[in-house]
Amino acid sequence: MTRALCSVRGPEGAAPDAAATTTAATTTTTTVERWHPETGRTSPVAHLRTSDGRTLLDVEVAPGEAQIFVRMAGTEPVGTAADIPSSQTTTLDIPIAGPWEAELLPVLDNRHGDFEFGGDALGVETWHVDTAATLEGPWEPRAVRDSLRFFLLGPLPAERAEHLSAQFSSVSRLDTSEVVSVDGVNLRWRPYRFSTETGIVDDPVQRDRMTGPHGLKSVSDDFLDPTVVDPEAHPGDVYLFWSAVDGGASSTERTVTISARIGLSVWIAGHHVGSRSAVPVHRFAPWNLRDARPNLSTEQITLAPGGSGVVVALTVADDQPSRAAVAIGGVFTAERPKSRLAWWFGSTPALEYRPARTDDGPRPIWVRAVIPPGATSVTVRATEPVIEARAGGVTLPASSVQAPSDERAAVVSTVTLSGAVGPLLIRLSEPSVVGREPVLVEPLRWQTAAGILDLALWNDLGLADYSGAMIYRASVSVPDGQFVSARLEFAGLVGTAAVRVDDVAVGIVFGGSTLDVTAAVRGGVHHLEIEVANTLANFAARLPSPFSGIQMPSGGFTAATLRLQAVTPHPSS
Repeated sequence: MTRALCSVRGPEGAAPDAAATTTAATTTTTTVERWHPETGRTSPVAHLRTSDGRTLLDVEVAPGEAQIFVRMAGTEPVGTAADIPSSQTTTLDIPIAGPWEAELLPVLDNRHGDFEFGGDALGVETWHVDTAATLEGPWEPRAVRDSLRFFLLGPLPAERAEHLSAQFSSVSRLDTSEVVSVDGVNLRWRPYRFSTETGIVDDPVQRDRMTGPHGLKSVSDDFLDPTVVDPEAHPGDVYLFWSAVDGGASSTERTVTISARIGLSVWIAGHHVGSRSAVPVHRFAPWNLRDARPNLSTEQITLAPGGSGVVVALTVADDQPSRAAVAIGGVFTAERPKSRLAWWFGSTPALEYRPARTDDGPRPIWVRAVIPPGATSVTVRATEPVIEARAGGVTLPASSVQAPSDERAAVVSTVTLSGAVGPLLIRLSEPSVVGREPVLVEPLRWQTAAGILDLALWNDLGLADYSGAMIYRASVSVPDGQFVSARLEFAGLVGTAAVRVDDVAVGIVFGGSTLDVTAAVRGGVHHLEIEVANTLANFAARLPSPFSGIQMPSGGFTAATLRLQAVTPHPSS
């Protein structure tokens, strides 16, 4: 029979791996052992002695850890320090070198449909890739769905904007290599990208907590903002956004919807459609928050068949964000997720802006991504098919089919990985229209199974966009002997780790890096199963919200060690 005597708790606020030795005292003089509440077992205590009628225990505790000690009924008194031989604690560190088997375990679903359609489980997806025109690079980071929609020219003096708007809106294909000279200043067209689903990637307005909307709640429907390209744009400067739309096979009446609180003019096919003056800034009491509600108006046009050039001339404001949206055609419904742009949602979306160039300059047709652990294949939804795939210098089989009619993707391609290692390189077919770029319209979706991996944080394993769990499995050989304590220590742990030893749950590491596994470890070979789960930071990294930048997306651990402690007689005793 046992009786609880005392508990010891490690120091709060210390580093997770800053274990400390402390001394606890009880009034008993009989044998004291440590009690493990998760198993009901006890284990010996190192450095157990008596002094002045009390039993003294020297114990090692981690920050925030609690240990419970009990008196063992029917045992003999411990004796004084002079009655027992002196001893020393021997520490044995056993690195768990693996091989480590890992299996991804998606645990999130989308039943609320916040940012994606349907309620299916959110599997292993890649939302951030690198793109290049050739394998030699240069490689540029790119978010999935972020695609070339306009070319930007500026800054321009206001008095030159009207003439240039009429000139460039009259062409449906643009020579972007041409230098435009304005009052002795040579300007070049610069690419302007955004997502037709969630708007501007890393939107400066959405990232600002004081302006909102915050992305997790909704996204701004405005997608034209010269400060995305020129953060130091001066008030009064004018920027031209040029693109093109396809009017179809015959002339049609179209509604042009304009959302703007700043000054702008819209030109289509060389004709002035309409202008808007800046709306005076209004702020709401008591917090002095700026009114960011959309200021909507419409114009009617007859759109000619085929391609038509579009120019939006936007004037930089000095007292509010310089933002606007112009949508041609479309029926916009209030029954949509607040996290989606209104213009291209629903059964009758607005015409897509698809700029075409007369100069056949470099186009990012190569895509590079890290292959996640255990990946067997990957599905690619894009405007063009995958025509080549490589990994580790090996050519991989790829097949493509037409996408279902209800999908935005034109082509669905599947690449079989077959144990491929190294980064995945895929080449998309060049669009038939000169100057247009292929677009990844959905994230890369990986099919996975159990596989062998080298320990690393998830960001280095192709899982920077993955929020969920991964199960790690490995074995460790423990020498025979009686150990006072056994601790499983993780290096670089990000997230929580639920540990099982020989298929028995031992505990969960949460907010630290060490777990006591004394009750589960004996001499012999033990099989470990560790389920690591991270936070939603990885998932939120794809969202245009300031909250997605608060935490660093990651997960996993970089090493694991089993630390054993045993009490042995001191060499001098």
